[in-house]
Amino acid sequence: MASLILLYNYGRYHTISDAGYDHPQYHNVAPFTQGRFNISYIPRHIEAIFYLGPKLNESQFPFFQPSVFGMALFMVTPAFLYAFGARMKRLEIIAAATIVLVAIPHVLYAAVGFAQFGYRYSLDYFPMLAVLTVSGMGHHVGIRKWLVIGLSVFIAMWGPLFFFDTPLEDMLGYQWRL
Repeated sequence: MASLILLYNYGRYHTISDAGYDHPQYHNVAPFTQGRFNISYIPRHIEAIFYLGPKLNESQFPFFQPSVFGMALFMVTPAFLYAFGARMKRLEIIAAATIVLVAIPHVLYAAVGFAQFGYRYSLDYFPMLAVLTVSGMGHHVGIRKWLVIGLSVFIAMWGPLFFFDTPLEDMLGYQWRL
């Protein structure tokens, strides 16, 4: 796979590196003023990962709409909050360390993404977050945990339905009632 990516880059840019954002048209674009990677970009990623929320829309049910600039990881998937309760044994330590290592290039990168549901790079963390979440939930999944899982599923459906402007009655050909 790596050799195919290198060949693909060579075909596009006549170099094996991905030089797409090195094109002069990006040099003065706001997110890239300090180059592609810079420590000064960390605060914008911290905000996107932990603090960005939906936008209030008082005129349309459900009165909130996802932000196209992303939303905080735990607002998109509240069940991931259980990751903080994970027992830190060997597998959990490896998962947490992997998240940190994978996050380093992400938080140094100029852009946090655009037109996405949630944090753009969070998919890279989901497998490890799932390990930590399951560990944090423990062996007994009571009603509160099921409600949090259900809320996470609802939110995961709400985002794409909102972005694609899909009426509930068009989903899977069924008539849905609120």
